[in-house]
Amino acid sequence: MVDLDLDYFKNRLFEEKNKILKRLQSYQQLDGEVSRGDAVDSASSIESSHLRNSLIARDNNLMVEIDDALKRIESEDYGFCEAIGEQIEYKRLDLYPWCRYTIEHQEKMERRAKSQNIRGVSFYE
Repeated sequence: MVDLDLDYFKNRLFEEKNKILKRLQSYQQLDGEVSRGDAVDSASSIESSHLRNSLIARDNNLMVEIDDALKRIESEDYGFCEAIGEQIEYKRLDLYPWCRYTIEHQEKMERRAKSQNIRGVSFYE
């Protein structure tokens, strides 16, 4: 069992949160841009808008994961798999400080989702 430097992970989570907030602000700035032109320009603008909306949704979901990870730090549950209670590998937490599951358990959930043909399942690492 590895003792985690919770301050380190708390800082990592806040850094990641700040990056996401900056991206969300840049998306809002792009929102005001209106494409004027022919049908191709309009189609391109609509496509860009859909992509931007997908990125915003992804970032908002990631913000929720980060906030949940910060709560787990405060409650001293951080670093343990929510499903099986085992400690999550340090390397994994360092790469994805918001992760909830050991790699083995996440892979198991993803295989189950795939075998049940569930689309769009994402566990944010």
